[in-house]
Amino acid sequence: MTLAGYRIALGCVLVGGLLLGLLLLLNHQPFGSGVRGIVSVRQCPPDPTSVCALFPAKAEITVRTPNGQQLVAVTSSDESGHYQIALKPGNYVISARRFGFETGPQAITISADSYLTLELDAK
Repeated sequence: MTLAGYRIALGCVLVGGLLLGLLLLLNHQPFGSGVRGIVSVRQCPPDPTSVCALFPAKAEITVRTPNGQQLVAVTSSDESGHYQIALKPGNYVISARRFGFETGPQAITISADSYLTLELDAK
């Protein structure tokens, strides 16, 4: 291939990449809705007569379609357990997991232009 051929090929790649990027940017719509809250894990002292307590914790949070088959979003809470996930209005299943602690899948409904506040307690 000649130098001119390489230049033409490079130009096509750059233009194609720019067009794809513009298309993705135009299709991106920030959501004014979603779910946020705190993830807590239960910690029990070794003494069986002591009371267990919930403590905020960093965890992985997953959001799936209602049937649980399609992954919609994955994020992590911060060290204080706080998380926020932007979602389109609709029905979802959310769960959190951290080193042997897990919440059961929990059905949620997201309304337009609002955030659902949800505490996730992993046991």
